Amino acid sequence: MDRIINVELKDFSFDGQSDYVASIINSRGRLYQQVLKAREIGDPFVIAVLGGDDEVASAIAQSVAAIGFRGHEAEDKIIEYAHMLEIFEANCEGSNIRVWRMKEKPFWRLLQRVRRVLQGGNFSDFRPHPADGERASAALSLLIGKGMGRARSEAILEKFSLTLKPKTSDTYLCDCPGIGPKMASIIQEALGLPDGIAARPKSPNISRKRLQGP
Repeated sequence: MDRIINVELKDFSFDGQSDYVASIINSRGRLYQQVLKAREIGDPFVIAVLGGDDEVASAIAQSVAAIGFRGHEAEDKIIEYAHMLEIFEANCEGSNIRVWRMKEKPFWRLLQRVRRVLQGGNFSDFRPHPADGERASAALSLLIGKGMGRARSEAILEKFSLTLKPKTSDTYLCDCPGIGPKMASIIQEALGLPDGIAARPKSPNISRKRLQGP
């Protein structure tokens, strides 16, 4: 089944107004209903605010002024509404609903994040790079895991390439020091290798009766 991600875009008008701010400080706002529905459905839900902290703060001040608050009363309301937004966003994150404030390059960043939500995160590009001369053994260790350290990896690489293609004929994983039948089977399964590469086949057991004939 294809995954679905719901994205609610919240932009800012030319005069600094924002329906994002208005929908939170107003308990009857549409955003509150959307959040409840998203929690019930369970699909990923993102609130993408196409601005940063400054734009949000300005929109709060604009909302307070539009209501008619002035002086110290307006200052208190700005603090109250800013705190309300912080708590709302924290509760969204606690409910697995993302709130993204995206001021710089918002649509490019939005597409990148949506892609990762749908495809899943991949941190392989951020792994530490091994030193020269250790790359092959480190790569083999990462591919296999399950107790495959540097020493065993180097022992294998003396007889096999990193793709585990034998460097010479009549070579099996069990020929490598420290690689027994169990570890050889783990390697074969982990890398999807063809049967017969793990252990040297046993000689046929020909019974003495068969050698003697009828």
